[in-house]
Amino acid sequence: MPCWSSSEEAMTVGEAIRQNGISRSGLWARAVLWPVFILAMALGLACTLYIAETTWMQQKPWRVLTILSWAPYLMVAGMVVSYMDLRLPLAPVAARCALLAVMGVGGSAFGLASFFVTVFGHTSEAIALACALTVALAGLVALWVWVDRTYRAVDSLEY
Repeated sequence: MPCWSSSEEAMTVGEAIRQNGISRSGLWARAVLWPVFILAMALGLACTLYIAETTWMQQKPWRVLTILSWAPYLMVAGMVVSYMDLRLPLAPVAARCALLAVMGVGGSAFGLASFFVTVFGHTSEAIALACALTVALAGLVALWVWVDRTYRAVDSLEY
């Protein structure tokens, strides 16, 4: 489901899903498969780097965690978007698009930061990255709770 033009900003997520003909089973499949896909990509990257440079990774084993640090952020952000699609039909599409933008910027920032921390390999940088990831994940969970409380529909509402 793409972000719509400014003329359709008043549209809700439920209306946009109906308009595009996306089925509930498709939404559920995306909600389940997105975290699995991100985790598989991260673990594949870590295994590839470990096989390519075994001694480099064994010198500082925490490098594996820094390589994987971007994955939890993208997984949680994807879960928030999927929750919005499945359970918050009254949420505005603009809020969903803003969340997708936050997901892209945050995922890119953590990916780039994890690359530099892994390459330069200082323990203090790894600790700072872990702290930043913790704060970002707490912020995503707080945003999730706020979005849920703000746009939750009546339980009997079906779309």
